[in-house]
Amino acid sequence: MIRSHSLDLQASKAVFNKLKSRIERHMCYNNIWNVFSSHQWKFIRNDWRIAYGFVSILNDPRMLARHCFIVDRKGKAIDPTIFCFDHFKENEEISYFSFAVLDKNEYLTCLEMDDYDPSLHTACKPAEHEMYLWAKKQRLYLL
Repeated sequence: MIRSHSLDLQASKAVFNKLKSRIERHMCYNNIWNVFSSHQWKFIRNDWRIAYGFVSILNDPRMLARHCFIVDRKGKAIDPTIFCFDHFKENEEISYFSFAVLDKNEYLTCLEMDDYDPSLHTACKPAEHEMYLWAKKQRLYLL
């Protein structure tokens, strides 16, 4: 199921500031693994889940790039990777869409299925295909 998420800017910034030395540009999958490793209690309590999906890029809401981020209990996106980009402006509207939102156990199972590659291209392939079909109907471009 495709879901839309708005960005929780304050939570994203707090996570980025806490893990700044472990958050890298263009490394969203590894960044979320680092967040997962350092904030396990948030995932154990199901306060946070790991989301795979797409985020708007290039200041064009129709252009989306594959991305990994966190989703909180309210369905808001927490994205520490966004602060690695010089062009990011805090008042900018960013769209997040997920095709998979995984709890701790689902995430670990999928990691094992994908030989511990945090991009989860194999484990998420059916859900990602659904996202491509949805995006085509919405006239969105997925990169």
